[in-house]
Amino acid sequence: MTYGVPYSFVPGTKARADEVNANFIDVLNKIDNVDSKVTDSTADISTRIDNEVSALETKIEEVNSSKLDLSLSNISADGQKLFDAKANANLLDGAWASKTQQVCFEKSITPGTNQTISIASFFPDKTNIYMFILDGYVQAGSSAYIYIESDKTAGVCAFRTTTKHAGMQSIMITGPTRTLKITSQAGSSGTSVYTLHIRGYRKIR
Repeated sequence: MTYGVPYSFVPGTKARADEVNANFIDVLNKIDNVDSKVTDSTADISTRIDNEVSALETKIEEVNSSKLDLSLSNISADGQKLFDAKANANLLDGAWASKTQQVCFEKSITPGTNQTISIASFFPDKTNIYMFILDGYVQAGSSAYIYIESDKTAGVCAFRTTTKHAGMQSIMITGPTRTLKITSQAGSSGTSVYTLHIRGYRKIR
């Protein structure tokens, strides 16, 4: 928008003092008006900024208040059950539990056959995956080639002997199925008798 003054003057003519003064007064009034508008606009912007900052601070406080308290005072009942279930150090990842249990005693197996044995009763939890120590010995007719695998570990050579006796020890892994499969290769000679023990375990998941 273009602003004009009340009086205009023609070159070569005399200007009246009251008209010149009126022009100056009009200009000053317009300057005051612009200053007033700038001041009002600045105050409005400042108020908006203050309101936005206040609203943001309120949201931050709401988010912080909804976070889990480090003291765990606002943990749910289900969450507390999870912590309670992990309270036993023997169940924590990496902690070995020393425990001996006989899996089988002098169990017979013939060449070219296999057997499945449950080891579910040895472990405290039905769903976790465990690493465990398995050992045992075999009495063979003259030679034995026996392999043992778990539901998570395959192809472990347990006993291989051309004499009447052999021992073994191995670290294996088991999942929720909790089984051992014992296979006597067809090349074995006669019926073999084996005994197995689990000596300890650690949870790995």
